[in-house]
Amino acid sequence: MAEVAGLVLGAIPIAIWALEKYAEPFETHQNYYVAIQTLRADLTMQKSQLEITLRNIGLENPSMDELQDCLCAKFPSIHQDLVIIINAMNERASKLLGDLDVDINGKPRWTGDPDRALWEWRRVKRCFASKKNRSLIDDLRKWNQDLRNCLERTEVSAEDDTRQVQALIRGFNPKHCDSIHSCLRSFHRALKSALQCNCPSSHQATIDLDWNLGPLRSQSAFSAGLSYETDPESEHSWRKFHVTPKGSGLVDTKTITTAPAKFKVKSSSSSSLLGMIHRRPHRAHSTIPQPVQGTTRSTRPPSPPAKSIANLCGQVRIQCAPWSINGCLQDPEADKDRQFSHFSLNQHSEEPSLLTRTISLRHLLLNQNRRQAHANLLLSAKQRYAIATSIAWSVLHLSDSPWLGEGWDQDEIKFFVDKDNGGMQLVSQTPSSSYAFHKPTTMGQPISSTARDFNRLIPNKTIFTLGVILIELCLKTPFEELRQTLDNGSSGQAIPVPILDQYDTAIDRIDDVYREAGDSYGNAVQRCIKSSFQGPRSTRQFNIEQFRIQFYNTVVAPVQSTYSMMP
Repeated sequence: MAEVAGLVLGAIPIAIWALEKYAEPFETHQNYYVAIQTLRADLTMQKSQLEITLRNIGLENPSMDELQDCLCAKFPSIHQDLVIIINAMNERASKLLGDLDVDINGKPRWTGDPDRALWEWRRVKRCFASKKNRSLIDDLRKWNQDLRNCLERTEVSAEDDTRQVQALIRGFNPKHCDSIHSCLRSFHRALKSALQCNCPSSHQATIDLDWNLGPLRSQSAFSAGLSYETDPESEHSWRKFHVTPKGSGLVDTKTITTAPAKFKVKSSSSSSLLGMIHRRPHRAHSTIPQPVQGTTRSTRPPSPPAKSIANLCGQVRIQCAPWSINGCLQDPEADKDRQFSHFSLNQHSEEPSLLTRTISLRHLLLNQNRRQAHANLLLSAKQRYAIATSIAWSVLHLSDSPWLGEGWDQDEIKFFVDKDNGGMQLVSQTPSSSYAFHKPTTMGQPISSTARDFNRLIPNKTIFTLGVILIELCLKTPFEELRQTLDNGSSGQAIPVPILDQYDTAIDRIDDVYREAGDSYGNAVQRCIKSSFQGPRSTRQFNIEQFRIQFYNTVVAPVQSTYSMMP
């Protein structure tokens, strides 16, 4: 163990030991005993608090030299002030040791002689004068609080100040974010209204989670899909189509003369919903921006209004080659002054409309470290961080909507695959968020006391799940395997609550994420896992604009910046 003689962590335990020895002869004198035990308890609490604070910056029983080296490396601008505070705490503890006549090296000059005990007790009474006692504890508590506030707040800064992250933050438009959020909620209502069928199995609907730029415009479209059952013994088939929102929530293309530089993301889809995110161009180390032409008014005559689709299930079941769809879905609540009234559906002939297989993000991650895995399913680091960016954006846009419910996890994130030629290949590297319509509901389970305790630890399960997904994509390993790795080195005892097991595993893996992906990505993960956001817990909700902005600044932008820096 490191030498701690010159550090307050070494002085306080000796003082606590001495107080225990002083208490023994006077247990029958209640007032004296209570005074000594109270001071001992206060000192113990302050010692524990200081240990926790130092442990949070990577120090365990440090010597003074180790402490100075660590503070100088982590906090170069204020390390001298921090050392002064800790030295002052050390002087207070040493003064207490002197009052108790205890040797600083830990060998108290205590004897069982009654005369010596009486003499020592006079010193104890002088030492335990109420004002002096209160001053000692107040000083230690104040300095502990200052250290904790300073060190812990600096460990994860309120906002990442790297150049790339700040460029992304400057380009973020909260109004466009709100518009996309409203569009998604409206589209969900329109889908639900058009799926009033009696199919025995639920329909899965997907929307692509590509995050290319652009506000919602009159010509914007995103890709969506719908599953349907052809045979109870086989997997569902899928139809893919493009959706164009219509309504007052669109940006007038007449007012837009140029489009910002575009981040190129590999995708078979020509457009996507989260591709409607407006950002200013910046000089981050991203993939090479592709110039786009200024937006001009279309010279084609306006097309006649599409007919309304009342039964979407029947439309996707039509078996013909080539399959096509042309119509619109109505938002049943469009008359309530909604921004989006209906959604035009069509199929692009150059893209496949019929797909028969999807795999979840969980399944895709299971293939990353297996020798027998399909070669076409292996992801590069660049691809994994692109997926992480897409999912972070999706949480920003889909939270507080039916698309992301309480049960949202890795299984709700889908990838379309093609099984031709005996192999399996991703049709698109853009993930999709899925939602099951007509899914049978289950009776709610009573909330256990353990679950209530967990809710205090993790107030937002969606954000926590995002943190878990970011860890998985960074370490290229599903969480089940990460837990097994840790369990192999533990006592093997089963943990009755899996979600608490996930929390412990995530905390243990944060350091690995920092080493693998760097500070920006690691800070974003830590905020999601520990819910380290500013403001009262009641304000950390996605229906509050300030929290959406904070979530973008401290989670989405750092994750996207990490992707942009990948070669």
